[in-house]
Amino acid sequence: MIFVHGAGLNEKIWVNQIQDFPDALYPTLVRDVEKEPSVHNFTRNLKSYIDACSPDTVVLVGHSLGAGVALDYALTYPGEVDGLVLISSSPKFQVPEQLLNLILTDLTQFIDTVVTMGFHQSADENAKGIFKSVMQEMPPEVVHYDYTCANTFDIQDKIRSISIPSVVIAGEHDQMIPLQFAEMLADQLKNSQLAVIPQAGHMVILSQPALVTKEIKAFLDHL
Repeated sequence: MIFVHGAGLNEKIWVNQIQDFPDALYPTLVRDVEKEPSVHNFTRNLKSYIDACSPDTVVLVGHSLGAGVALDYALTYPGEVDGLVLISSSPKFQVPEQLLNLILTDLTQFIDTVVTMGFHQSADENAKGIFKSVMQEMPPEVVHYDYTCANTFDIQDKIRSISIPSVVIAGEHDQMIPLQFAEMLADQLKNSQLAVIPQAGHMVILSQPALVTKEIKAFLDHL
């Protein structure tokens, strides 16, 4: 398995999953902020990473933007992926312009805004603290680049061509990518199932890690 993190983050965001799946791979997305923003940039770099690692099977586990990269990878290299685990995902991302601008003018306030939007009210402070500490490691221009890349992502007209076994994992109360988008994604993928995590928002990998792990393991057993 290859775990692909979301926008403005790095591999440390998978702190819980690293414990549960110690043999998996956890790359950090390669950013080149001089390039035209596109999810395809991440996809091409991920291809190079996977080729170098030469795993026997490729199951991509992506969260948010990372799930977008996983979907784009499946479309670009359809014969090279054995399974998709798509967490807090959507066939299209849309980041409000005021949030994009806030990244460069006040990253601390942006992080606080994402915490408010990204976590369910029941999430503990430790989960929020992990998110904050990881994003605080990233330069504002990298965070901005990631979210701008997300704004270029739209595969609504291509979803039905993906037939790879997939599971769509969604937080029941996701305010950033509402549940209806996950339901649409799972419905239009040809070979997929939907798992809804209760009392969870967008950052379900931090707030409900045990339930996410349960769903991933169930999917692997199915494969």
